[in-house]
Amino acid sequence: MRAGRGIGVFEGAGKHWLEVLLALTLLPVAQLCITPFIRPFSFSRLFFTYGLPLIPLCTIWDGCVSLLRLYPPDALLALARRADPAGAYHWQAGKVRHSWGPQVTYLVGWPQSEA
Repeated sequence: MRAGRGIGVFEGAGKHWLEVLLALTLLPVAQLCITPFIRPFSFSRLFFTYGLPLIPLCTIWDGCVSLLRLYPPDALLALARRADPAGAYHWQAGKVRHSWGPQVTYLVGWPQSEA
């Protein structure tokens, strides 16, 4: 905003319990399957994935907390308006669904002079 340029914020999740369930189940299984193929190879990564599974546990925690902290469009608009008390920007927020399924929450803003 200080530079007078447009801004866009996009979240590729929708804060649904199904997504939390996937973060708890599918994400760790995928991690366990792909870890040996991540480059550059590291024995410490193998240890902290399979021996002492800190990486999968931290990823599960981060994924669930991130999903639960997502803002709905109304809250994003309220945050944007607090950041722009002079009303120099036009703000728009909403949700759209991609053709293959995931829901995207967005907030876009552009200077009023460009409207």
